[in-house]
Amino acid sequence: MLRIKISFLMGILVTVVYLGGAIGIGGMWGLQPGLAHAAEEYEHIRVGLPRVLAGIDPLGYPRLDRPELNVQMCFFDHLFRRADDGRIVGHLATDYKWLNDNTMRIHLRKGVKFHNGDEFTAADVKWSIEDMLNPDRGPGLAGYMKGIEKIVVVDDHTLDLHTDAAIPTLPAKLTCYSPMVSGKERSKVPPEVYEKKPMGTGPFKFIEWKKGEYVKMVRNENYFKGVPKIKRLTFYPITDQNTRVSALRAGSIDIAMDISPSIAAALKGTSGIEITSKPSARCELVWFNTEKPPFNDRRLRQAANYAVNKEELVATVIEGYGLPTGQTCPSYFFGHNPEVKPYPYDTEKAKQLLAEAGYPNGLDVIYANPTTQEETARAVAGYLNAVGIRCKMEVKELGANYADMLERRMRPIHHMSWGNWSLLDIDGTLQYVFGCTKPGQGRWSYYCNPRIEEIITELRTVDEEKRLRLAREANTILHDDAAALFLYFRKDIHAKRTGIPEFKARVDNTVRFKWVKGEK
Repeated sequence: MLRIKISFLMGILVTVVYLGGAIGIGGMWGLQPGLAHAAEEYEHIRVGLPRVLAGIDPLGYPRLDRPELNVQMCFFDHLFRRADDGRIVGHLATDYKWLNDNTMRIHLRKGVKFHNGDEFTAADVKWSIEDMLNPDRGPGLAGYMKGIEKIVVVDDHTLDLHTDAAIPTLPAKLTCYSPMVSGKERSKVPPEVYEKKPMGTGPFKFIEWKKGEYVKMVRNENYFKGVPKIKRLTFYPITDQNTRVSALRAGSIDIAMDISPSIAAALKGTSGIEITSKPSARCELVWFNTEKPPFNDRRLRQAANYAVNKEELVATVIEGYGLPTGQTCPSYFFGHNPEVKPYPYDTEKAKQLLAEAGYPNGLDVIYANPTTQEETARAVAGYLNAVGIRCKMEVKELGANYADMLERRMRPIHHMSWGNWSLLDIDGTLQYVFGCTKPGQGRWSYYCNPRIEEIITELRTVDEEKRLRLAREANTILHDDAAALFLYFRKDIHAKRTGIPEFKARVDNTVRFKWVKGEK
């Protein structure tokens, strides 16, 4: 019996040492015991990220992606934020008002302090946005703030943003592209020094970052929203999702970010582990090369849409973690058209349209897809093959697949998802995917429709009723013209240990650790 106990304990020790070495756990705080129940406080929350962070300085990082944003939001607050249902609500700013199409007035929250004790004021907002727009710091966030011509400080807690044209999505951009830094502190610290010790108004204070190993932080006891529930928070990059899940099972992390539908399905019912998922802003599409035959014929594009059983595809290939769609906007996006439904599964209709288009015996096409979506693409190809659209699969790494799109080497049909997580607005899809702009700056879909181009221009207004009418018209046109093979909206999926009810997947595809004591 003693020998059995020793062997068992040695097995646990080997597992912990292996996982600890694999994900860089240890150091200052070491491993923590498992969490069993929801608590008023959490001693230490440990999060497994899907990749290595490129940087933690929000104004110095050359591109903004979710892993970086999720960590940066612990140190830095934004002017606005998304509620759980996707609505834009106040944060560092209490509210805003359009004075005209080109001027937004913002009122700031009073009494907010930076981690060093300095008061947050309109001067810091001006400094932060001007730094984002500085080409010498770029590209950084310059592209996201493009169009802001001037920032005028009215008083310590009021400022006006003047734009060169109407930017109706500016409030949305200020929920994730407005990390506020102390202008006074930042202006006297070189970027390469600041990155090693970022300082904002957020719920956590920076402790240490070892690239490729971890980011450590402690709670900000003077956070303006209240005292954070989490005393210590650590992020570990664990690029392989199987390793992330193994670490979760072993109890060496508490949250495993971004897991696949198949792994989520396998984890269901596992004692001590819960799955949290939410419909995502990323849409799974097959794009047609409409610049040349055969898919310049709408009937072929419609045939492809009728050929795919989207409900079955979601249920079987992605374990139910998706929402079938017939448009570019899910219900939680601005511009969603409730009248536009997914194409029904109708193989006879698909064959009829093929025959009408001059292909009664079907046709052969190359179907390009990235390795990341190969399983889904092969399932789609199976449906297309069944009605006579015979697919030869061309599978490439994501980067090469992406380059083919940018460099105008698109195959007749091309599988690639599109995400619009930052805006939750049709504007983030129309102009980049379906606009008639020059290559590399739009037309990801290779689709061009003069009316869609007009709508893109007409959407440049802060008149929300007009914008909604235009957006719904656009979704109707894209659906009826079968501008793409619309499949489904993905769901974001994370796994966590039981007893952390505050951690939830969100519609804006970010995560939040700004839980404060006493907050309902």
